[in-house]
Amino acid sequence: MQLSIPSGCACGRIHPQFHSRIITGSGVLRQLPEQIRALNGHRVFLLADTRTDEAAGQQVRTILSAAGIPCHSHIYSEYPLHPNEATVGAAVMYFDPACDVIVAAGSGVLNDTGKLLAHLTGRPYIIVATAPSMDGYASASSSMDRDGLKVSLPSKCADVILGDTEILRQAPA
Repeated sequence: MQLSIPSGCACGRIHPQFHSRIITGSGVLRQLPEQIRALNGHRVFLLADTRTDEAAGQQVRTILSAAGIPCHSHIYSEYPLHPNEATVGAAVMYFDPACDVIVAAGSGVLNDTGKLLAHLTGRPYIIVATAPSMDGYASASSSMDRDGLKVSLPSKCADVILGDTEILRQAPA
């Protein structure tokens, strides 16, 4: 499914076009290599934390390895992960510039960090959703804490949103 939002709006603001591919269903994570190739990607940088790595990140690496797509990962060990300078800084510090697609396995903070990193590096971005309760997967901004103040930073809307129901159904209540 591909949605498009008009650039002119009755609210008086101009909204960017929405071009994300939203793919949902049982087993859709197996489509990840195809989606990476559709973005002309050859090498992936994966963001996850220890919990989302268990929920989806390990599967991402297995699927990519089987497809012959190299993957460099940064797995955050902190929990809960905070949407702040340290989290974004770690993503930047661990980012491998040889990677041409960014994939995050997670929801809130990981998605916002991945969108921000994609915006800063100009790379395509794919989110592997791990929680159905989160509403920011398709947002073009990242909700972050900067110097202790909540801010919305411009970021890149995901090129692909993968919502594998086999992963989403296992999310905590």
